[in-house]
Amino acid sequence: MNFNSFELLVLGLFAALANVLGGLILLPSGIYQRFKAALKYLLALGAGFMLAVTFIEILPKTISLWQADKTSPFSGETLVFLMALLL
Repeated sequence: MNFNSFELLVLGLFAALANVLGGLILLPSGIYQRFKAALKYLLALGAGFMLAVTFIEILPKTISLWQADKTSPFSGETLVFLMALLL
């Protein structure tokens, strides 16, 4: 799928709106007090999922794009240095 910048902005705004709406549903009703432990685990699960997507999908694609562009300053030895910063 190829998205242009406007579509990405709209999808990002929808995701942000969904986060705010979810918070507004939980906050006034007091549901979060009863399920505080479960919410911690759900938050940890979401964070783990985002890290997995970053390291499994986004990072390899970024590296392949950097290596394909020969004029990029991030090719060769510089790329090795940047990857070492991840550790």
